[in-house]
Amino acid sequence: MKDPELILVLSKLFCKDKTLQKEIELAITTPKKYIERFQKDLLKRGIREDVDSIPWIALVDGLYRRNLLKELDWKSDPEEVIVICTTLLESYPKFDIIFKELSSIETEEDIEDIEEFIPTINEKLILFDLQVVVIDINSDSYPFTILPIPQVKEAIGLATSSGYGEIKPYTAPKKESRFLI
Repeated sequence: MKDPELILVLSKLFCKDKTLQKEIELAITTPKKYIERFQKDLLKRGIREDVDSIPWIALVDGLYRRNLLKELDWKSDPEEVIVICTTLLESYPKFDIIFKELSSIETEEDIEDIEEFIPTINEKLILFDLQVVVIDINSDSYPFTILPIPQVKEAIGLATSSGYGEIKPYTAPKKESRFLI
């Protein structure tokens, strides 16, 4: 069962812009009008008619149009992920320090899927109470954004409870202890 109110609450965690909520409301109440209005964006996703996931796609595409989300292919290289993360954080107060941290990441060429690399980014972002999350759209692309860590659990819960989709956190890899117990 889908709960449209929860996807609207979720959208407010990502963006205070009321026009985003209006776009999502349009996708919920009158999906055909939403599809007409955003036909060009939806055609890029192969969506030509009303589908159950239109409000979820409205959230992703709305965040993208506001430069609050970036979408990468599964095979994007780690360097590109770092650059895009820095662009998402340009307006953040500690941007210069975050930029230095992200730029210090040594990338490996044998990474086959960016899903393997996102925890490495989060290892640096955790220092600033931030985390990359992926808004899953059941494709081989990764629409991702960055949230303050205190909001991540709430976002995951709202997404799941809304019934529209899933938000995946990619936690930093656990460091092995030097001490054996």
